[in-house]
Amino acid sequence: MPVLQLDDGTVLTEGVAIAQYIADKVPESNLIAPIGTMARYHCVEWLNYISAELHKTFTHIFRPGTPETYKELLQEYLQVRFRYINIVLSEQNYLVGNRFSVADAYLFTVMRWAQSLKLDVFRYPALAAYLDHIAERPAVLTALKVERLKG
Repeated sequence: MPVLQLDDGTVLTEGVAIAQYIADKVPESNLIAPIGTMARYHCVEWLNYISAELHKTFTHIFRPGTPETYKELLQEYLQVRFRYINIVLSEQNYLVGNRFSVADAYLFTVMRWAQSLKLDVFRYPALAAYLDHIAERPAVLTALKVERLKG
């Protein structure tokens, strides 16, 4: 479970809440649209989609003891979600229109799990191009180096 402990000791759990909190703490970064805008609600919509449809599914794939036949079904389930995301990204540069958001950061993270499992996400050209584009962002490159996920 994702957990963020703040300097005052407060603990915040769940990726969707943590992403919104971080984005709201630095509004000048424009990682989430302002409160009350449809763009913000679409971002929250995507955060929840990623959490419920992708993240939760990967949890079962990574869990020791999950039967291989069930893992295969989960991977098929993910492919359907990847196709949907590919369609969306074939019409726009990011999940919420043409601006990078916390939803894009979350999707990029989850899609790296797909790559680590050798799921063929590159058969979806818009999704593949999107992942390549996100991977080139300076902050992403720095994060991957710090986490030793890229040399």
